Amino acid sequence: MQALLDASLWGHPSTGAVALDSTDLSTWGRVRHRKPLVDADPDSPPPPPDHPLAPPDPNHPHARRSGHHLPDAPTGPDGRYIYTADMDARMGWRSSEFEETIFFCGYDLHVITDVPSVPGRVPVVHVARAMNLSPAGSHKGIGGLPAVHALGDTIGKPRQLIADRAYNYVTNDTFALPVWQLGYTTIYDLHPKQRGIHPGPDGSDTLWIDGTLYPTSLPAGLHDIEPIDTKMDAGVRGRLDRRHQARQAYAFVPHGARQPDGSRRYRGPAVPPARVRCPNNPVSMRAPHSVPTTSCTSGTPCGCGRTITLSDADYPDLRMPFQQ
Repeated sequence: MQALLDASLWGHPSTGAVALDSTDLSTWGRVRHRKPLVDADPDSPPPPPDHPLAPPDPNHPHARRSGHHLPDAPTGPDGRYIYTADMDARMGWRSSEFEETIFFCGYDLHVITDVPSVPGRVPVVHVARAMNLSPAGSHKGIGGLPAVHALGDTIGKPRQLIADRAYNYVTNDTFALPVWQLGYTTIYDLHPKQRGIHPGPDGSDTLWIDGTLYPTSLPAGLHDIEPIDTKMDAGVRGRLDRRHQARQAYAFVPHGARQPDGSRRYRGPAVPPARVRCPNNPVSMRAPHSVPTTSCTSGTPCGCGRTITLSDADYPDLRMPFQQ
């Protein structure tokens, strides 16, 4: 079926960028047991901790603080409860819309579709390039990875994969690293707990901000910038966008593809072609005055002109090719 679909899209080649997300698919069976429990995989974003159907085990990552009656349902070979005549369906969480509950019994359908690789490009055909069906409440990374595998070599450069926090807010070896090994550059919607400032590699005079590496010369006023939200007022969004654009000039950007050993090089903002003017890098000072000038002191070490090699251990679940 996928081959037939691909053949019908010969006039619409892949843009090189795809988006992965999951949608809830309710089972045909009726829930037959009392107080169904959402026994979702612990290595996934937790539901609201005060939800009445959160797991009762106080040691469970999704547990609520008060007790709860366990359901009188049988368990399947995966150790999870079976509530319907559909033996493969499980309980899971979903976004509540159209007056639906935030829990349901059924499946998670992981779908990959084309998106524009560059803002402003012509519209793309939003067809499902690949899909994978897994029981609801299953590990999002493990469920989404087969859909990425199914794409094979049909996605060309820049080979970017966009995914939300359900896929990167898990252990790195279950999603982030396998996707990199398939040759994709990942772009994530970061979880609030993943945001913030972290120190860069030792001796590099750099710092991480929301998954992007910057030199320590980044102006203090550009450190903490609120993420852009589609629901924002147009004026507020415009002001934030200008601040994000100003900070982007200081970002380290990929310099070559990821190597088989997991390393990848990133060049600083003063490395030619320079995006900032830095006194410690004379070549960058030849750029026009419209290019921002750093506050670096000549002779004092800074990270502006460095080319840094990062490994797979350096925040694979946060790192992105450009700021969020």
